[in-house]
Amino acid sequence: MRITRILMLVLAMLSAPLAAEEPVALGGLKTLDGQGAQLADHVGQGKWLLVMLWASDCVICNREVPALSDFHFEHSDDLAEVIGVSLDGYEKRAEAQAFLDRHDPIYPNYVGEFMPVALGYQVMTGERLLGTPTFLLFTPKGELVANNPGPVSGEAVLRFIDRYQPS
Repeated sequence: MRITRILMLVLAMLSAPLAAEEPVALGGLKTLDGQGAQLADHVGQGKWLLVMLWASDCVICNREVPALSDFHFEHSDDLAEVIGVSLDGYEKRAEAQAFLDRHDPIYPNYVGEFMPVALGYQVMTGERLLGTPTFLLFTPKGELVANNPGPVSGEAVLRFIDRYQPS
């Protein structure tokens, strides 16, 4: 049964027409209170968008949140925003909530189901999701221009933005 659901999801993602200006969705995103959420609501809104895929039991993820909150606070008015996506899954949203309660990030966070998020990541990047944390960086127009498994500093993001020249 689970294999059938996964295959159906893969086929649906591969057969859906993709508009060049719209990012592929990270499927299965929800707010912690169960409302549906979409990556597309944040991408291409005139600012750079840094997306952190995280898990509540990820040691590096726990270390990254304070710096990401600082980055979001310093740059969200004009340059860049951050959003987080927990890969704990909605059934384990209590763990995700405990993570958020511990760190109190000032940027929005959602909960995603691992498989749909991993499939969306693979479609967007052409690479397998290797673990957490993993970062995606979108231009102000919504183009995915970077992905990184592992920690990323705000300074590195700023250097990338400064050097980035659209083709």
